Amino acid sequence: MFISVLTMTNTMNTTTDSTANIATNSRNRRHRTLLWTALALSALCNAGTSIAGLGIVSIVFGVLTLLCGAGLVVHYRWR
Repeated sequence: MFISVLTMTNTMNTTTDSTANIATNSRNRRHRTLLWTALALSALCNAGTSIAGLGIVSIVFGVLTLLCGAGLVVHYRWR
């Protein structure tokens, strides 16, 4: 009455899967590098504009820093 899952076989081609995995990993690495770079630059600009007293510009860089941080968290959770 019960169908065993252990008897099922994988008919997918593993060579195309591994090639797709390599391309996806490379793309993910580029996205992560871009997000870290943008986070560092926006945090640095946020600090600089805060010290200079440029309130509106500092807020924009602060929001950008938060968005980059959120993007990194989402990227980590999807991984």
